Amino acid sequence: MNNYQDFVHDPVNFKDLPDFVNSLHEKNMHYIPIIDAGLAKRTEGYEAYTDGVNNNVFIQVSIDGKNEVFTGQVWPDDAAFPDFFAENTPSWW
Repeated sequence: MNNYQDFVHDPVNFKDLPDFVNSLHEKNMHYIPIIDAGLAKRTEGYEAYTDGVNNNVFIQVSIDGKNEVFTGQVWPDDAAFPDFFAENTPSWW
């Protein structure tokens, strides 16, 4: 993981991760990452968050009559949570 972002890894500290995963596959083993549904709320440079906002898949809250992405506090500090009850969220995830 890099900068608390799901779906990416730290290219410096875990530069050998792709080779490690390939070695597991060669042994008919599986690499199963834990993917937390609370995506780090990073407004710049984090494609998973930006794409989620663009596809309107995050839980929303109404503030002064305007819907905004609900922001919770978990391990990456500010985080957005997919609304798995929304029709398009499962296919986006």
